[in-house]
Amino acid sequence: MKEEIKRLACNIIDKTGLEISESNRLDIIEKAVNTAMDHIATRLVEIPLPGLPYLKVKLCVWGEPAHARRSALVVFVRKENLRTLKVQVGAWFDGRVIYTDTIICPPGDEHIKAVIRESIRAMRSLALLEDKQNFEDYLLSVKAEPTLSLKADFVTPTNLLEVLINKGANDAVNVIRESEYSTLCDMCKSQLDLVHIIVDAGKACDGVMAEFAGKMVRIANELPMIEQEAKSYATNHVTELLAPYRLESDQRKMISWGSW
Repeated sequence: MKEEIKRLACNIIDKTGLEISESNRLDIIEKAVNTAMDHIATRLVEIPLPGLPYLKVKLCVWGEPAHARRSALVVFVRKENLRTLKVQVGAWFDGRVIYTDTIICPPGDEHIKAVIRESIRAMRSLALLEDKQNFEDYLLSVKAEPTLSLKADFVTPTNLLEVLINKGANDAVNVIRESEYSTLCDMCKSQLDLVHIIVDAGKACDGVMAEFAGKMVRIANELPMIEQEAKSYATNHVTELLAPYRLESDQRKMISWGSW
């Protein structure tokens, strides 16, 4: 994209026929590129900067792999907007997800903990009202301290934006999947049973684990329009930057005509 903007700026400058020094020419081209890139960055603001988290995951497990009716609680946290978080909770019991909940709350660990407590209370109410035996068994199993408690931040890969712009959605999705799987394996210390619990809970919680990749596909579909907008911004900026040179050229012509 940068090379396209450079060529665009060069063509505009060349077509004017204006006398511009090489240093000024390079300055105009650089400013045109920066204008285009700034516009693209503004439109892609929903992608966190490289290394910043787009999803936080916490896993609590009760019981060992060999135990029958093992229990787990998976919590997914991501930004809903600048002021709120979207917290999704998945209760996993005896090989499957038996309950999910989604709550919007303010940022802060205390609010997230309150959401988890609220989800447990909701399960308890359902167990009483609807005679859900598996809920009762689950709630009984999670009264003790967890056997295992793990958490991880899923962060934007370093080269994601570059891959998205230059190679497209499929390559960007592959970069995300590789990064997420690596983070999952590190979080779970390569214990596949724990990885499967998180993946199952993510699917049950509205496919939360796939949401970021889906967002990249949507943005990739919008990229042609965003890139065209960026070129328009760059073109307008180059035209503005050339205005003083045009004025100077016109003044020289007028002086030249006046001397005839």
